[in-house]
Amino acid sequence: RRANPEVDLWQPGEGTRVLVPSLFVLPQAPRDGIVINRAEKRLYFFHNDPQTGQLQVTTYPIGIGKQGRETPLGSARVVTKLDNPAWYPTQGVIDDYASRGEVLPRRIPPGPDNPLGDHAIVLDLPGYLLHGTNRPDGVGMRVSQGCVRLYPEHIRDLVAAVPLGTSVHFIDQPIKVGQRDGNIYLKVLPDAEGDMPRREMVLDAVNEWFRNRGPGAEKHLDAAIIDQLLQSADGITRVIGRLDSID
Repeated sequence: RRANPEVDLWQPGEGTRVLVPSLFVLPQAPRDGIVINRAEKRLYFFHNDPQTGQLQVTTYPIGIGKQGRETPLGSARVVTKLDNPAWYPTQGVIDDYASRGEVLPRRIPPGPDNPLGDHAIVLDLPGYLLHGTNRPDGVGMRVSQGCVRLYPEHIRDLVAAVPLGTSVHFIDQPIKVGQRDGNIYLKVLPDAEGDMPRREMVLDAVNEWFRNRGPGAEKHLDAAIIDQLLQSADGITRVIGRLDSID
């Protein structure tokens, strides 16, 4: 949405051109299992290629918890995987519905009215799942009861690929720095609460990234592009400079 601020989310209009960001910077997090970046509303799954054994990453857009029902930070593990799950809402969820005048049953059976969709991944974090949805338009938004929501085709693939015991890391990382072929990339977003990053936060993230590269890293940065990214915070990954050498 931030990449296309002039486009109506629900009625974009036939023939409207939209920009779809498709260049991603990996989060500063363990390259192991699943990493969920709340600020980015995106999931990263790190896994080894079965043929070569090389580390690969697959990424999916997600929906996260709405205000007051936030998706938590921290770590968890996958304990089981479910096909055609029933939904047993917690008392907190039932109370949330009741506050809006809606009566929610204690059990929602599998089917088209089930918010979990056709598949779910159960964590050792009580009350929180990675699951599909019967309302795909909520992916990319803060609308869930705290769980992580994926498109039906994406949760199907994830359930098939994720082993039991896989680690799951929940982070909130609105500023991401990376490099490829000597180019330094920066992506800036508001955090999960919608707060815009300050300039010093962006510069601190860039400088920390360089410190992690070691003493031989020589940086040449474009301050004007960094300022542009800070002002727009549109989630579009852009080149901000070059990394010339690492001893």
